[in-house]
Amino acid sequence: MKKTAPKKPIKKPAQEDTVLSDRWITRRVKLAELKPFEHNPRKATKEQFDRLITSIQRFGYHALIMATHDLRVIDGHHRLKALRQLGFKDIEVRVAAEPMPDEMFKEMVIRANVNYATWDTDLLAAQYDAESLIDYGLSESFLLGGGEEPLPDLANGEKEPFQQMTFMLHDSQAEIVKAAIAEAQRQYPKDPNNENKNGNALFFIAQQFVGQ
Repeated sequence: MKKTAPKKPIKKPAQEDTVLSDRWITRRVKLAELKPFEHNPRKATKEQFDRLITSIQRFGYHALIMATHDLRVIDGHHRLKALRQLGFKDIEVRVAAEPMPDEMFKEMVIRANVNYATWDTDLLAAQYDAESLIDYGLSESFLLGGGEEPLPDLANGEKEPFQQMTFMLHDSQAEIVKAAIAEAQRQYPKDPNNENKNGNALFFIAQQFVGQ
C-alpha cells in the first residue's frame, strides 16, 4: 500500500493578526452619527473640493464612505463634508461588522487612499482633450509630466492672476521637459507671487529663451 504523507496542520493567524476578511456591511446612517478621524492626513484645496461637490451633484453619491463598527470614518472625510454642505441627512456607509484594532484603523486610513494604478497617458490623449481632463480633476502639472501639484489655494477661491496652460507631449519630449523643469527649479529662486514650482521653472526657462 502506498504511504501518504501526513497532512500538515493549518497554521492559524496569530492573535494579533486580526483578519476582517469580507465582513463589511452596508448600513444607512445619519451624517451626524459619523465621526471624522481627528488626525486625518488627507487634505483638499478649495478647487479640489469644489470638483468633488460638482461630481456628487452630477453623478450622485456612489463611492460609499467607509467606517469602523462604531462609525469612525476611515475613508471619505471630504465626501462627508461635501454631503453635509449639499444638505444630505442620511446615507449608506460601508461599515466594519466587528471591532477594529487601532493599528489596523490607522493602516486602512492610508491604504484606502493609495492609488494602486496609474494612467495610460497615450490612451488619455487619444480619448480626451486636455481641457476636459483638467475639468474632470487631473492637474495641469500631471499632464505636463511633472506630478500632481495644484495651484495655490487662494483665500478668495479664485485663480486670478494665475492662468492654467496645458500641453500634450510625446514621451521623448516629456523626459526632456521634466529634466529641464527639474534643473530650473534648482536654479530659479522662490517667487513669492507664485507657489507653483513647475510654473516658476517654466517661466525661468522661457525668460532665458526670450532674453528678458
